[in-house]
Amino acid sequence: MRIWWQKFVSFSLLAALVGWFGLFSSLTATAGFSYSFRFPLDNYQSYSFENFGERRSGGKWHLGNDISRPAGTSVLAIGTGIVRHIGEHTSFGTVILIEHQLPDLSSVVSLYGHLRSADVRVKENQAVEAGTTIGYLGNRAENGGWGEHLHFGIRKGAYVDVSSAWVYWGLGDQSLLADWHNPTDFINTHRQLADTGQRILTGPGPIGTSHLRSFYLNGEVAEINSLVLDPRIRGGADVACGDTNGDGHEEIIFGAGPGAKPEVSVRDQSNREISIFLAYDKNFKGGIRVAAGDVDGDGHDEIVTAPRRGGGGQVRIFEADGARRSLELWPYGPAFRGGVDVAVANVDLSTPTKDEIIVSPESGYKPLVKIYKPQMEHNLYSDFLAFGENLTGGVRVSAGNVDNDREAEIVVGAASRGGHVRVLEAKDGAPRGIDFFAFGADFRDGVDVGTIEYDQNGKAEIIIGSSGRSTARVKVYKFNIQRDILSEFLPYTENFRNGTNVAGWSM
Repeated sequence: MRIWWQKFVSFSLLAALVGWFGLFSSLTATAGFSYSFRFPLDNYQSYSFENFGERRSGGKWHLGNDISRPAGTSVLAIGTGIVRHIGEHTSFGTVILIEHQLPDLSSVVSLYGHLRSADVRVKENQAVEAGTTIGYLGNRAENGGWGEHLHFGIRKGAYVDVSSAWVYWGLGDQSLLADWHNPTDFINTHRQLADTGQRILTGPGPIGTSHLRSFYLNGEVAEINSLVLDPRIRGGADVACGDTNGDGHEEIIFGAGPGAKPEVSVRDQSNREISIFLAYDKNFKGGIRVAAGDVDGDGHDEIVTAPRRGGGGQVRIFEADGARRSLELWPYGPAFRGGVDVAVANVDLSTPTKDEIIVSPESGYKPLVKIYKPQMEHNLYSDFLAFGENLTGGVRVSAGNVDNDREAEIVVGAASRGGHVRVLEAKDGAPRGIDFFAFGADFRDGVDVGTIEYDQNGKAEIIIGSSGRSTARVKVYKFNIQRDILSEFLPYTENFRNGTNVAGWSM
């Protein structure tokens, strides 16, 4: 995450600053709110470790978990927080302490011991996200003289300045156990709280592979983590979800990126391919956008496609087996070659069982969002400018019922110039008061947008993925005045700097 403030900012001050400056995204992260957590090592529970609360020699008790992994293993931040201390300590080698603030305004401090000092990846007072690599395990000569392992602990309460007192022990008297959480139980509890059967899907930006991944809200990789196409194809992937067979569970819709044939792959919850088909002529290799929704009220979702830059601007509708529907539209005319983004949602209660198609130009056109009613011979339901008319760098579009009023609102993100995000009414484009720069005012690339109904309260959350040549990042926001950040994580490696496409998936 980009770091704009180097001191801890209270939430109330943050809210005031947000309203005044509109820079809430980086500031809330700096305040350290963490709604869910992940484990500090991949495959954490499949490796041998010594448990929290075990009695050791000398009348001491173990205040964390020891996980045996080789030197050089990446150690990851367990949640959003602030790095409070990095130091060399006799019993730990290099230790890192990160403070995390919970939604109830209580705090915990995560401890990572036995790291090597040569390549610590973070600095004190730096904001981190779940899954950020903070360092690597050290060998015996680097880690305080121990066998190669991570000592991982979670102490209750706010950070205690180590210059005044050292309370971050690995072993201690039995009475000290009350000051610490059992790390495995703590994270499993927060994972369960976060796991409502909803997932965040990502596909890499244009120079990436076809690597689909699914994530829990805490940023930990879930069920899907594999390539769809040959790894030599480097066009990235668009992602969407829809219940294409009417069984109450959404399938994954994959759209091939630039450089690949314009293929759509429909995949089940285990990422097995159900069908694959060409959305356009096989010679078109500019990439496609995909969405899904029930546009005809038959109880299962159709797949809607649009060509990306260089294509003819033709939006098409398919059944899940690739059967093409006769309905199609050219929202910006047959001569338009700037690419089209597409979403599908029910925005009009007069046709509650039939979804509308929402489109936006990806580049080379004023930011004009159009909404069509395909079930009524493609009648134009509404059109409006998502941003100022001079913004011609493109708009990404999604839709979701963010306020539980039964109709979906339109979520738009600028594809350039800082990734401005807005929420608008579908019928006339009226702003809903959510208007911000997700990655800070100094961010110069664009964003992708999606929605997900993560906590099952009838209000969709907003998913934002960075695009352009920045490190791929994902953030999830609640739709409220404070715009609470529910999650933020890196979907791919820190070195992948071509952005990510995002979608919400209801399994």
